[in-house]
Amino acid sequence: MKRKAELKERLKELFPNRTEHWYALCFKRLEHVKHLNGNRYMVWGDRKLGDFHPVYFVDVEDEGYKCSCATPTRSWWMRRKAETCTHAGAVALYILSRQEGLRLDAAKA
Repeated sequence: MKRKAELKERLKELFPNRTEHWYALCFKRLEHVKHLNGNRYMVWGDRKLGDFHPVYFVDVEDEGYKCSCATPTRSWWMRRKAETCTHAGAVALYILSRQEGLRLDAAKA
């Protein structure tokens, strides 16, 4: 439990001024993150969390996280481009947990 709180604090440092709900969604999505290669990750979509697509791709770049949910052909893309989505937040959490040598999943989060 202490580790989850520490990870949440580190996530808050990366993404300040987000709602508690946003952080909770990142933890819920954590079990759906898969590292593909290099700086590319895949996050399985979840209709219960408001996703319309079965999969989202997140690239970690020098300027930040770029998620396929912000593609102009997708609903709400302008808002998602302006505000970091929870797909990207979950990838950041995944990376943080691996840096700490942890394997968290939604059941433990």
